[in-house]
Amino acid sequence: MNLVFMKAVLLYYKNNSKQEFKPFTPLDVLRIAIRRKAVSQNWYEVFINEESKETKYIWIGDSFLQRDEWEKYIRFSPYVLIDSEKNPLWETQDGQVKTVQISKGDWFIPKLIDGDWLRVQRKPSKGDDSGWIRWRKDNEIVIGFELNNWVISNK
Repeated sequence: MNLVFMKAVLLYYKNNSKQEFKPFTPLDVLRIAIRRKAVSQNWYEVFINEESKETKYIWIGDSFLQRDEWEKYIRFSPYVLIDSEKNPLWETQDGQVKTVQISKGDWFIPKLIDGDWLRVQRKPSKGDDSGWIRWRKDNEIVIGFELNNWVISNK
């Protein structure tokens, strides 16, 4: 799940070093996505630094806060990127790895999300190159897509 907000970021910036603030998405004028670690009755605990995993708390009732699901952003991303060595294309989620040549920089159109799996179709098509990939593993995003500037996780 991600959180998109502005006011809390401005307050954090005013009182802390900009180098300490490394949210899931790079800073931009309209939105910043921050991963949620935990929820209590009144607060979200969120990662304010993805590298160090430092967390802070944000009040759930903050009017500048918008809560969204990862799936929404992945599903509507124009394409996703994968590291086919760490995250191969599968026939089915519990089936066999497909034997298709995937080059670095090949992009895939998201078709369907099922849990941690994403059905994709390579564009431009080079034959039988639709299948399933993992979009999330051990609660980490492992694909590159619009919200993370197409950066593929090293996990």
